[in-house]
Amino acid sequence: MSKKRCTLLGAGLCAFATMAHADTAALALPAPLPATDIALPQLPATTLPSKQIHHRAVPDWATTTLAASTATQADISAFGLPCEVTLRGDPMPDALFAVTLNAPCRPNTPVAMHYAGLTFDVMTSITGQAGFALPAMTMSGALGAVFKDGLRLSTPIDAPDLSEYARVAVAWSQALDMRLTANAPRHIPVRSYALGQADGRSVQILSHHQSPEARRAVIRLGVAAPITAQNCGQERHATVRHLQPDMPPISYELRLAPTSCDQVGGILELKNILQDLKLAAK
Repeated sequence: MSKKRCTLLGAGLCAFATMAHADTAALALPAPLPATDIALPQLPATTLPSKQIHHRAVPDWATTTLAASTATQADISAFGLPCEVTLRGDPMPDALFAVTLNAPCRPNTPVAMHYAGLTFDVMTSITGQAGFALPAMTMSGALGAVFKDGLRLSTPIDAPDLSEYARVAVAWSQALDMRLTANAPRHIPVRSYALGQADGRSVQILSHHQSPEARRAVIRLGVAAPITAQNCGQERHATVRHLQPDMPPISYELRLAPTSCDQVGGILELKNILQDLKLAAK
């Protein structure tokens, strides 16, 4: 650029113009690449398989009404068990029977048990079952079960070995905390069985096996109970059944006079109200 022209533009602008000219002169463009044709690989021609769609026939389900479904389930318990009600008594040693009551569709239900003139109450479990050991009180008889809705069941109870035992049973007609007592010689073991519900009718049975070692002896029987605000002033009723070797069975009704409520907290003991069990060795 001429000196004259720089004077007119000014010193700064003239310097910038000089640098730009110098940079423009210094750039060198690369040579253009030769034009070439690159052949792309040819892929083999393929035909994609067509997806076959199989149409499935929808089954023709039979329509079931709610009432029909409920009727179908009516014979099944909440635990999926058949509602069939059964009662059985399986013999065990010592003139005992294992009683099993099965009523899957009657859970938590009271049942009255009747046997040899004695009555006691049991309660089915949440699955509708009840089980207990029953001492035989007659050589040939039947155990009955009666539900509140009137359903009745029965099973035979035959105990030919009962002749080897002396037994007494007391069936209380109301919920009372009464218990049998036995005063026996040391060489005569006496076993006690409790049947029924504490808040219902119950039965207590005392039993002795007449072994060859036993000599003539007498078992003194009595009744004992705590006197409470719930049982004071009440008249007590019970059915008593005696079995003694080589003697016919004896049954009678027992009636106890009311206890004064002034004695609440004490113990009621009646020692001579039951006939003694008299044992004779064979």
